[in-house]
Amino acid sequence: MAYIVQTLGAPQGPIVAASDWMRAVPDQLAPWLGGRLYSLGTDGFGMSDTREALRDFFEVDAKMIAYTA
Repeated sequence: MAYIVQTLGAPQGPIVAASDWMRAVPDQLAPWLGGRLYSLGTDGFGMSDTREALRDFFEVDAKMIAYTA
């Protein structure tokens, strides 16, 4: 059994991973989480001048994390 499955057990509901970095890192966990993982990430910094603008552009701000959950 994968370590992440042992650690999380069998929680109900979605698992949301949010990052200022690429979604590829949390997406690597998806095969072991039974389709419950929703990852939000920026996938690039060239779209804005500040972190806050970046999160807004890629929809990784608090509002979108709550919406996804």
